[in-house]
Amino acid sequence: MKLYVAICCDRHTDECVRVFSTPEKAIAFCKKFMEECAKFPEDIEEKPVKGWLFHATYSQQGDKVRVEETELDNED
Repeated sequence: MKLYVAICCDRHTDECVRVFSTPEKAIAFCKKFMEECAKFPEDIEEKPVKGWLFHATYSQQGDKVRVEETELDNED
């Protein structure tokens, strides 16, 4: 079973990690997280990263979000 992990890294809080059943739900969570945390919406920038389904930064200080795909009980 595939799972989609949203990982949100904000320098003011602990990492926020949530697991979803679809990539669309995980990406929507990341986008909402960024909208709530970004001081300046113009700082939001999506940047493709090989191996990740979604990656974006939302500040000049390196705050970022990403979505990764994994398998349930994957031991790799």
